Amino acid sequence: YQVKHSFENVLISVAKDEKEYSIYVINDLLKDLIGNIELSIINFNGKTTWSKNDKINVSSNSSQNILKLNHEILKGTSPQESFLRIEFESNGKKYSRNYFIEIPKNLALTQPSFSVKKINDNEFEISSNVLAKDVYLLDNDNQFDDNFFDLIPNEKRIIKANQPIKNLKVLSLYDTMKK
Repeated sequence: YQVKHSFENVLISVAKDEKEYSIYVINDLLKDLIGNIELSIINFNGKTTWSKNDKINVSSNSSQNILKLNHEILKGTSPQESFLRIEFESNGKKYSRNYFIEIPKNLALTQPSFSVKKINDNEFEISSNVLAKDVYLLDNDNQFDDNFFDLIPNEKRIIKANQPIKNLKVLSLYDTMKK
């Protein structure tokens, strides 16, 4: 699933050094992208502590440093309990990236409570009350259109399976780290 995401035509990347975070948009399309970018620092309970919106133009077939952010954006937040959410929308299509300031083993994750609503035999909607990092879906030999994703609190995501869902099990990084 990560390989699929890594080879998309438009990617958002973050480079960190001692002083700042450099935000890049990589556009492998053969057309320029004009759109809005929204950056937010969000804690694991879903509260936004900082945000910024901007209109950007990303040239075709390029990697552009579109913004530099200093570490002050984290003032008043805990890096172990928050992350940088970047969303870019252009021509009706959304691209996003969650950038975690801390490495996974240092994150103060709490146990998510998942809500799963069946849409039809092969499709369901999933959400969580807190950040659920690296959500892992299991259902016998079933394959899903997405897996190993992050769920922001109260974000709803629709997942499709290649065959009827019979015994869905939902895990996250919290489950593996509590052992």
